[in-house]
Amino acid sequence: AGAAAGARALLAAASAPVSPFKLLERHAWTFALASVLGVLVNISTMLMIKYTGSVSLKLLATARNAGLVLYAVLLGGEATTVTQVVGYAICVTFFIVYVLHKASHGAT
Repeated sequence: AGAAAGARALLAAASAPVSPFKLLERHAWTFALASVLGVLVNISTMLMIKYTGSVSLKLLATARNAGLVLYAVLLGGEATTVTQVVGYAICVTFFIVYVLHKASHGAT
């Protein structure tokens, strides 16, 4: 009986009408900062594509993702297979090769 009463109380509290703007009012600076950071990410992405090309952006994103996975595996103890680790290592290696090749032949 006590659990049922507790569940009813939680349900009543959760279904109480709440202004959708209460969260915004309480965390206005957080929302403003997130908005500004989102705009900066979009501008930096546009500039990177303009000056380095879309392939560089795609390769950088791929290398970043592979690097995060390798970090999680090597330092975070994330469970993975040998095939996955080799695949991510190949991805990061060829990203480095691409960057070095592009740097040695001049970025255009």
